[in-house]
Amino acid sequence: MGNLLKVLRTQVDPLNVVARSHDIALWSRVSGYQLAYLDHLLYHARHFFDYGGCLCIYSMTELAFWRLHMKRREQEGRWADFAATHRALLDEVRTQLPGTYPFASGGSTNNRGSESPQG
Repeated sequence: MGNLLKVLRTQVDPLNVVARSHDIALWSRVSGYQLAYLDHLLYHARHFFDYGGCLCIYSMTELAFWRLHMKRREQEGRWADFAATHRALLDEVRTQLPGTYPFASGGSTNNRGSESPQG
């Protein structure tokens, strides 16, 4: 965990061609990095959180500093419009989040009844 804190911020990319890009970045910078380490720190130990338009990983020690930004972002027009339009989808995601880490898009149905994000 100490080495991950030294990196400060890592952009998350969920696409897995050879490996997820954030795992490649951490593997090249953190001696002895294992793929399971980040998932454990994010989703089980909860020492880090992911946030932002480019989805970056931050230490939980920074969460208090991000709260105001998160609140303001939540109230921006496009996010408020999205939330109002997709209330059922957001409710479904919220019900699945408490015990499902990491959460994959394929495990949810979209508003067309398909399990694929493309419909």
